[in-house]
Amino acid sequence: MTTKIYHEFQNSNCDSDLLFEEHITNLLAKIAHKITAQRCESIPPPWLINIKEFIEENFDQSISFKSLSMEYDIHPVHLSRTFKSFYNCTLGEYQRVMRIKAACENLVRSNNPLVEVATQSGFYDQSHFYRVFKNQTGLLPFSFRKIYGC
Repeated sequence: MTTKIYHEFQNSNCDSDLLFEEHITNLLAKIAHKITAQRCESIPPPWLINIKEFIEENFDQSISFKSLSMEYDIHPVHLSRTFKSFYNCTLGEYQRVMRIKAACENLVRSNNPLVEVATQSGFYDQSHFYRVFKNQTGLLPFSFRKIYGC
């Protein structure tokens, strides 16, 4: 960040003012965020807990970031930063974790076809499910079922 500011300052021209001001504003926002975060307790605010629970209950559905921020009357940037600071992942990453968790439980407890496991877990198609599952667990779904299933 500071190198960008320095670069803009050294190479300033008539269209650099906006970029320079933007970099300074972003730097000040980061500083303010760190100061605020140090003052805050490590307990998430109630609205954030509600959003997390909403994702846990509706992981298999399409959830819009915009609709969440409007529903809970939280600015999207504040929602994004606060969620990441408390849960160490983005909203989308958390939803994906919930989907994989549900898929693992389904694979272990049932003999449902893999395409059905994928759709019940909120994935649109089997190939996407395979890619994400392998990325998250290190195994393909049928291998996971073979190792951990009943």
